[in-house]
Amino acid sequence: MPMTAFFKVPVTVVKQEPYIIGKEAAQLLLELIEDKDKHSQKIMISCSVTQRDSCASPKRKGG
Repeated sequence: MPMTAFFKVPVTVVKQEPYIIGKEAAQLLLELIEDKDKHSQKIMISCSVTQRDSCASPKRKGG
């Protein structure tokens, strides 16, 4: 995410795959166009979490 460079603390992000999401959405749409009686369906596309300092425990000052 380009704007994360402006944050003081590195931000934890969820990484998604927009190309795969679009491809699957287009496939579902084409199937629906071909078969009007087809019911809607849900699909799961994996994602990952990149954990950075925004989820870390605060550092203690002193001892």
